[in-house]
Amino acid sequence: MAFRYSINNIAEYTSNEEEEIDHKQLLNKAGVEIINIKSNIKFNLTINLESGKSFQSEITLEMPLDGVIEEGVSSQEFTDMSKYIFKRVKN
Repeated sequence: MAFRYSINNIAEYTSNEEEEIDHKQLLNKAGVEIINIKSNIKFNLTINLESGKSFQSEITLEMPLDGVIEEGVSSQEFTDMSKYIFKRVKN
């Protein structure tokens, strides 16, 4: 599973140079600070089994991850799901 999110209108950057803009550096060049784009994302993850049973857990993520200002993007792979409790929501 993968998902993306974006924050619109966080800064405006105008380049007066004729060079090609490196989009990975836009946050840094626009002077955006990590504190201005921090947010929490909550969503329910539901697992539906072929047997008809469904299990659900609330997932909370702190975004963005470290390095987003310098790199322009961030990503993380979650392999340890032990901190999430999936409750049966359908038999």
